Amino acid sequence: MRFGRPLPAASIVVLLAGCSPYWAASGDTFVEYSGSDRGKVQACADFSANSEHQASAGIPLYVVVTDIDVAQMDGAWDITGTTLLVNDHDEYLAWSCRVTIDAESRSMHAQLMTTRPGQELPLCGNACSAPTHGSIEIEFGDSLHSPSSLPCIDLAAAVASPPDHARPIRATVRGDHDAPTRRFHGTLEVGSRAAYQWTCELSKADDPWALDYELTAFEPS
Repeated sequence: MRFGRPLPAASIVVLLAGCSPYWAASGDTFVEYSGSDRGKVQACADFSANSEHQASAGIPLYVVVTDIDVAQMDGAWDITGTTLLVNDHDEYLAWSCRVTIDAESRSMHAQLMTTRPGQELPLCGNACSAPTHGSIEIEFGDSLHSPSSLPCIDLAAAVASPPDHARPIRATVRGDHDAPTRRFHGTLEVGSRAAYQWTCELSKADDPWALDYELTAFEPS
């Protein structure tokens, strides 16, 4: 499945920044963001949509994550955003999140730092997000768990090509449905000179505040 096309209900749908209609089945989430840090943004957006951080009860009709900003320094990404939970009474949640990557240990840690009531914001146009430059073209082998695998692609890209030497990257990914910790497999092509096969595992899968990803395999293909 090509990145950016609709996924089934109760999944995460990632859209490029810009105007878009917000029709959805109950439980859908939309993230307005375009850039090479998609996986980091996705991990933080997942936190904000967790029921523990909502003031209202029940499952929202759909969720829109917008007003995203990414600042990177010394291996850490500080990400902020606002989440709109659409229900009988719309709720806005402003949040901040930090993502760190250790290329040597091939690990990523995502931590939700703060949450507070947010202000109403426009849901389309350039004001919705401040994307980083560059892109990663992604193809999914299955659609069920594909958004959860995006941080794994960011981690693999950081190990293969440090941020200050960014090159065009193409990735494929498929999920391992038998792994309770959420295991993903894929390939990574950096420019035209290097290709890798990788396996990534997500621990703390049900933690609404922190997630850890680790590349358990990363080999030239």
